[in-house]
Amino acid sequence: MNRAVAYCRFSSSNQREESIEAQIRAITEYCKIKKLTLVKIYKDEAISGTSVKNRENFMEMIADSKNKNFDYVIVHKYDRFARNRYDHAIYEKKLNDNNVKLLSVLEEMTDSPENVILKSVLTGMNEYYSLNLSREVKKGQKENALKAIHNGGIVPLGYTLDENRKYVINEEEAKIVKLIFNLALNGVGYASIAATLNEKGYKNKLGKDFKKTSIRDMLLNQKYIGTYFFGLRYPNGKLKENPIIIHNSHEAIIQEDVFYKVQERFKNSKKKPRKRGRNDYVLTGYCTCGLCGGTYSGGYRTKNRHGVAYYGYECRCRRAKVNNCKNKSINKELLENIIFDTIKKKILNDENIKNIAKDLITIINEKINVKTEEIKKCEKELEKLQKLSLKLLEKNLEGIIVEEVFNIKNQEINNQIYSHKQKLYSLRNIHNVEVDEEAILKYLYDLKKDSEDKIKRTLVETFVQNIKIYPDKLEICLNRFPKIMGKDGTPRGCRSHKYATTYAVLL
Repeated sequence: MNRAVAYCRFSSSNQREESIEAQIRAITEYCKIKKLTLVKIYKDEAISGTSVKNRENFMEMIADSKNKNFDYVIVHKYDRFARNRYDHAIYEKKLNDNNVKLLSVLEEMTDSPENVILKSVLTGMNEYYSLNLSREVKKGQKENALKAIHNGGIVPLGYTLDENRKYVINEEEAKIVKLIFNLALNGVGYASIAATLNEKGYKNKLGKDFKKTSIRDMLLNQKYIGTYFFGLRYPNGKLKENPIIIHNSHEAIIQEDVFYKVQERFKNSKKKPRKRGRNDYVLTGYCTCGLCGGTYSGGYRTKNRHGVAYYGYECRCRRAKVNNCKNKSINKELLENIIFDTIKKKILNDENIKNIAKDLITIINEKINVKTEEIKKCEKELEKLQKLSLKLLEKNLEGIIVEEVFNIKNQEINNQIYSHKQKLYSLRNIHNVEVDEEAILKYLYDLKKDSEDKIKRTLVETFVQNIKIYPDKLEICLNRFPKIMGKDGTPRGCRSHKYATTYAVLL
């Protein structure tokens, strides 16, 4: 019994290709004529044939060919199998190695030398067609992009297209977009924003519930501030060298200051330490072994004779048997309680808290003064770039420079304008910080009282330089928050080892 499987592929609805159903019908009829038993149909829909890497069912079929469950793979035409000569040759050889033969309904061939050459010619023509089509599509997309015309895909929520396929605001959807940015500006995370929208019954552009990934993408989308872009990133997420960016190409839904504040907020949130699960080891990264110098990290777990679990820190070198370190593990609660009690007694006593508050105010004022100068410098640079952009446009309209040179230079300037705007909004956020000694004092006293893990981590990052763990003692090096201004009038760093004190605690 000669067993066969069908492989069918359909690229997309806007290409003139045979439908999946038509391919299946043709292959089924072919099997009847050739007296082959069709045992399975593999199909990939709306996927390009240029590369096989993203064709899930194609790869499954190649893998299944090893199991000797079929003798033939039948395609409607060879371009359904692959449009790349290299891929075609590689994967047909894999089939042949598994004693499976590739057949085409419309391009039936024998194994004669003439037909081998003909098959190579057909495969080369298919590859040329695919590459040429891709080139023409990209060319058309670039022309559209230079005119700020929508280039296919889903239109961003909040916009519809006019008769020229340009973005115009959809007022009802724009309300949802504004709500999303407002929530983000007030510290609400992606998942919580999505949950809020879904509870209100709002739907995305496809009429489905919101997900945190779509919220993230929306908050990064410059089209909401009236900026058109095309070719910004590669499929792997990396930025392209020369994307097309056109400022003020359409009406904005979100003000630029709101947009950049949101970018800054999520940029900062990425830097915060992530929770490590139910047993968060807040001292990880600050502990070292006093015997071998290795890292002491959380993760040690044991049970007593009653089955109660205990967690702790241990020397990573001992755990990995890198050396002959004999330092013992230490109970998590014991170590952390010792550290926080030491911080509260030695650093966060009433007298020190008042000095720390004064030092913090000095730091903030110093930063504000520095940022004021940076803001002025950034504003001048931005003004210069905007004038340069205008001059370049005038030269282009007068025909002094060719279109290709204009596009490259204009793109370079636009990238710099975007970068300076982002920096400017970030600087203004810092500059607008209000110094309130009473609020700082309250915050420091709250730090002393609060026992939440996130507060403990803040205490560690603020005050701890290093913790050395020995079998019988701890050496705890803490920042003392000295006076900020030195004798020469320059600010001194308050995280320097020069201004830290080491305390020894017996275990």
